[in-house]
Amino acid sequence: MTAHLQEVCPDKHLRLLWQDEHRSTGPEDDDAGRAAFLALLREQNQGIRRVEQLDGNIGCRDIRRMADAGEGARVIGAAMELVAHTRA
Repeated sequence: MTAHLQEVCPDKHLRLLWQDEHRSTGPEDDDAGRAAFLALLREQNQGIRRVEQLDGNIGCRDIRRMADAGEGARVIGAAMELVAHTRA
């Protein structure tokens, strides 16, 4: 899948990673599922694993989950600000 993505988009940083273990996508009730997801995001820094500036003024963001806009905006904004003036 990664090879196919990179054929369409030449950015070699684009890749698909997955886990083979099964995870339920249908919580018993939507509210409990959302609450559990938001708790997981809080525990995992809104999905941001790492933000750094590499040699050559390259910005690198390692984001593992997509944050909820309401709860994650401040953290995502801070991560983006750290690489806002990088070249790539």
